[in-house]
Amino acid sequence: MDIDEDIDYVNTVDVTPFFWELIQNIVVMDYETVKKTSSFKRLVDCMIDDDLRYSLTFSERTVSFDNVNELFYGTLRHCKKYEISNVSLLEKAIKKMELFVETDDMASLFTTSLHFK
Repeated sequence: MDIDEDIDYVNTVDVTPFFWELIQNIVVMDYETVKKTSSFKRLVDCMIDDDLRYSLTFSERTVSFDNVNELFYGTLRHCKKYEISNVSLLEKAIKKMELFVETDDMASLFTTSLHFK
């Protein structure tokens, strides 16, 4: 996880516009319904490029992540560290995602969808 100045914007996608919508959808929907949402599909589309990094902006701070696992777990660490109010929602989403895939590898949750396009 990198903060602000280390972000290489050429290989980085900003997930800020849809990340929290995806988190909310994960918390309130079942997996089959989540897979049909635009926020889920956007993240899956981003994963086609293995070299892509992800950035997420919190207030005025932008954080980048090397992969989908780090996007979710790194965001949770960042929210806890800086006492950002989305901690509880993100914890619920991660727990539910772990149940979806029965592992701590979030990438497998989204990669499965890549093979069914």
